[in-house]
Amino acid sequence: MPKIFVTGMPRSGTSMMSNILTKMGCDFICGHETIDDIYNHIFNPDGYFQRKNIHFISYNRCIYLFDEKNMKIDLAVDDFRKLTINDDKFIGGKIVAIKDPYLLYILKDIISDGIAIVMIRNLEDTIKSCKKFDSNCTFKDDIWLNYYKKFIDISPNIKYIIVDYDKLLSDPISTYTEFCEKILPLVPALKKIDINSVVKVRKSPILKSSNYIHQIIRTNKIEDFDINKCMKYKPNDKCFCNSGKKYKICCSKY
Repeated sequence: MPKIFVTGMPRSGTSMMSNILTKMGCDFICGHETIDDIYNHIFNPDGYFQRKNIHFISYNRCIYLFDEKNMKIDLAVDDFRKLTINDDKFIGGKIVAIKDPYLLYILKDIISDGIAIVMIRNLEDTIKSCKKFDSNCTFKDDIWLNYYKKFIDISPNIKYIIVDYDKLLSDPISTYTEFCEKILPLVPALKKIDINSVVKVRKSPILKSSNYIHQIIRTNKIEDFDINKCMKYKPNDKCFCNSGKKYKICCSKY
């Protein structure tokens, strides 16, 4: 049974996706070994999917710094493999899922036959949410940019599914349907759920505001990655693709 890795920038919907996967039949093997007792969950009441021991690998090996020059990648990979070697036996053949935003930086070395679910959220809201969750947060635009550049860099070598948090909130049914079409052939043991029981629609004038990063990942044109195009787009804005058309009649269809 392949492992499922849930990753994406902090505050990009990884907890919501983990909640969905749990209801679909995944086991995050958390028990009481979660990070709940070291973080304030006022702003993240559903974040009970992150294993403390894996989280501390990120910290002990400096993966949390988002700075590859200072990360101890090889040691983090070794730590992770030793820690999870018995996961499949431990849960008796269920589908193992692991959530940690920082795993992206060691993902290509640990994913083997696994599947990555990469959550994306528009830059502006990601940074705002990080600072709301943690007033001492120092995340800036370049952190978001380098995170998804890293994903684009490793994407040819892994199995992955991209889920847009903005779309999941604004149109949960079609977003979830699209997700199921991709993951169920890979993990047939998962079962479909009523997505409306997990995700409540949030009305917003912003249409599908993560489309730019979608386009870059699809085409793998990292040289076209423009940080200024990663912000929200309103329906009547000129589209990020430089077509000259309004966003609502151009790339909002993706």
